[in-house]
Amino acid sequence: MKSIVVRIKEDDKARDLINFLQDINFIDIEEQEEISGDRESCMDGLTRLFGLWNDRNITLSDIRKKAWNYRGVHNDTA
Repeated sequence: MKSIVVRIKEDDKARDLINFLQDINFIDIEEQEEISGDRESCMDGLTRLFGLWNDRNITLSDIRKKAWNYRGVHNDTA
């Protein structure tokens, strides 16, 4: 099965195209929202991860130390 991605600038024309393609029996439509690169949407995605650190006694400094040690850099000022 082949897949294609079509980016359409106008919502009403995108809806018309989707309606047309849905009438063709050998085409399956999977709609996806456009991914925004703005800071606000990135922060929304980040806040979903906050539960991962729930009930863990870890600081940003601990995370930095582990990251630098992983890279082979030993720096106690992190």
